Amino acid sequence: MAQQRVAFSHTIDVSPRNYLAYSNLGVALRKQGRTDEAIADFHKSISIAHRFDQADAHNNLGEALLVKGKTDEALRELDRAVGIRPGFAAARINLGLANDKLGRTADSIAQYREAVRLEPGNAKAMGGLGMALADAGRTGKGLAQLREAVNLQPDDAGLHFNLGRLLGGTGRVTRLRRRPNSLRQCA
Repeated sequence: MAQQRVAFSHTIDVSPRNYLAYSNLGVALRKQGRTDEAIADFHKSISIAHRFDQADAHNNLGEALLVKGKTDEALRELDRAVGIRPGFAAARINLGLANDKLGRTADSIAQYREAVRLEPGNAKAMGGLGMALADAGRTGKGLAQLREAVNLQPDDAGLHFNLGRLLGGTGRVTRLRRRPNSLRQCA
């Protein structure tokens, strides 16, 4: 990660109007937990990029703002990302998450559904939709989405965790206790 940061910084030194270098540097910094610095680089990327190219930076900025707990600001940036590129599934997923954090379950479901429509095999979108449906009281439909997501990405611990949480709420947790290493089997 440090090597990436150095490479992107060098690219910026050589080509200071390279919006991708700023955006990628922001991603590298965010992964290192240096979110405030990442936010500054995303803002710089947005300020120099052509409009269509700003969608990624707005999405990245939205993710960083979510990490900082600035959900309303994140929502504005994510809305800008999909305003520029309506078919941007990753931004739709992040909008689902932001709406969920704000308690806007119907909006969250709508964003996750759109992400699944745009990318039918996207396990992250399916998992988010599953949890949002469960939050709306539609646990059966939520479980179906999570099962499908787990089948697509069987190594994703977060999906297994969420599936276990939902199954626990349905009384099916006894199967988990008997076979703790077989979460997929009880799904």
